Amino acid sequence: LPVIIEDINHSLIASAGMPMETATRKMIRFTGQIRKTEYVRAGEGLYQLITPIYLHRRIMGYCSFLYQNTDLQEVDKMILERASLACSTYFLNEWTKFNAEQRIRGSFLEDILNGRILGDELTKRAHYIGVELTPPFFIAALKKAGESNLSYKEELELNDELIGTLSSYLQSRQINSLLGQKEGNIIVLISEGSLLKNNYHKKELCKKMLELCLSKSNVAFKMGVSTSSNALEDIIQL
Repeated sequence: LPVIIEDINHSLIASAGMPMETATRKMIRFTGQIRKTEYVRAGEGLYQLITPIYLHRRIMGYCSFLYQNTDLQEVDKMILERASLACSTYFLNEWTKFNAEQRIRGSFLEDILNGRILGDELTKRAHYIGVELTPPFFIAALKKAGESNLSYKEELELNDELIGTLSSYLQSRQINSLLGQKEGNIIVLISEGSLLKNNYHKKELCKKMLELCLSKSNVAFKMGVSTSSNALEDIIQL
């Protein structure tokens, strides 16, 4: 049976037993979350058995079997649900590595903003953590617009989730950046040089980042964007 793995937005991550291009055409375009195993019709003679992948009680993605002119077997549901547990373990390992990396990068950004690291040491640290910062640079700050009903803990968790979302978005587009939190705000240091290299524009990127945050939360956000600087040390003055 063909197997497909999707992220939480139902975008295809991997497939087996069928090329990804074919799986993309045949899989169902779900629009909302699926909280339990379901067997649904995908087309003429085509069905999809789908189950959620949970991590820390939150849905992180989906695992599915595709059936074409093949009947659902009683044992398939159990096999699929065990496969989702294996995916959950993989996601946990990736999540742990990603969080560790984000903490290192966030700490580096905090050191830059507070002027604790300058000159050659700054360049050396950037190299060690795999960040290629090409001038000019600018900072985008995202803050909540107005009062929210979130507790302090919920605000931190939301910011962590949004930082993860923004970081994945920027990395997937080869945009060099550092993300962190300061006084409850999300701070993004971006290498404008990498924007130009990949044919992106500052205004368009900031608009997209704001849209991503608004799409992930019921909380309203607003964004402030600094002018650009050719010296990374000057970023603390922006």
